[in-house]
Amino acid sequence: MNEKCFALKKVMTRTGNCACRDGNCPGYSACPFYKPVWKFERDLELKFAKLAALPESTQRHIAYKYYRGLMPWRRDMA
Repeated sequence: MNEKCFALKKVMTRTGNCACRDGNCPGYSACPFYKPVWKFERDLELKFAKLAALPESTQRHIAYKYYRGLMPWRRDMA
């Protein structure tokens, strides 16, 4: 594997080290969840930009439902 996958945990677990699957990582060529870290970070920034463009009430609803009330897409509230 040339690049590390975003799902690989830093600490090995008893069943493997992939956060998306139970068991060992099959490698980037065989894993449907594989995504390099740089692509994951880029996609996260795009997602946060879309969330920041939503109306305030919708942002609050999403924050309480999925982010425990935090809004990581807003740097001032992260």
